[in-house]
Amino acid sequence: SYDPIWYIFHSMVSYHQAMWTDCNDYDLIKPTELDDHPEAYSEFCDSDGCGDMSLDGKMYFGGYLTDHKWAFVNKQDLTVRKSFHFDRWNIIYDLEDGEGFYQNSGLSDYCKGKLNPDWWIISDDEQYQSSNQDEQLKDKILSNLDSSHSTTTTMLITNIVKDNQLIVSVVFVAIIIGLLLFYKYKNNKDMNGRINAKSYSFGYGSV
Repeated sequence: SYDPIWYIFHSMVSYHQAMWTDCNDYDLIKPTELDDHPEAYSEFCDSDGCGDMSLDGKMYFGGYLTDHKWAFVNKQDLTVRKSFHFDRWNIIYDLEDGEGFYQNSGLSDYCKGKLNPDWWIISDDEQYQSSNQDEQLKDKILSNLDSSHSTTTTMLITNIVKDNQLIVSVVFVAIIIGLLLFYKYKNNKDMNGRINAKSYSFGYGSV
């Protein structure tokens, strides 16, 4: 189990299981109703010592996995019923644009229109495209609303200025005059301060 190939192999096995389950619409069966659908799951064992393979049979885990607190099986049993639906384990396969094994194997034709969006991501799937188009439409609407709001604000300011040109002109001239008077007053005050300071700087015996 320390060989990286082991993880890749079992990931592909899970991929096949998920594809078979989903393409036969067994993903639509509720976990509590699996007992009524033997076509979705039936016990099978071709050797002795398989243990309890029923829907609620406890899966066996050797080694020290059950001793680690972070492990799911440390606090509760893992069963077929709990592991049947992939979305319950946050597992999702990315098929990209659907080319490669998915298309070459014929699964793209067999599973057309059946892929569960909670199990798979595929860019050429109609349901995926519809969802993606909805998101794009939403972004476009929000963008238009922001643009419309900005345009409306600009037009409002323009109309106010246009309809009150005389008032705006008077206010503008008043501000300019006020600034000029302020700077003139400030300069005169600074000049008087320097003159007074120079007058008081003369000491006894100065010429």
